Amino acid sequence: MCNSLFYDLPNTTISQIQKVHNACAQILTGSKKYDSASDKLKDLHLLLVKCCIKFKYLRVLDITLHLQ
Repeated sequence: MCNSLFYDLPNTTISQIQKVHNACAQILTGSKKYDSASDKLKDLHLLLVKCCIKFKYLRVLDITLHLQ
């Protein structure tokens, strides 16, 4: 999945994607529903979805600029 394609999505959509991301982290870590999502993501060395999208967008931009 190319996160840079999600760059202009509304915050409500990004929020829904983040909920899925958090649920996957919960399953992978075997934690309880009300444990901190940020702790689960840190344990798995993952970024928030919004940060991933920005990072990928900037990375693609950097690669594109250096190819010219």
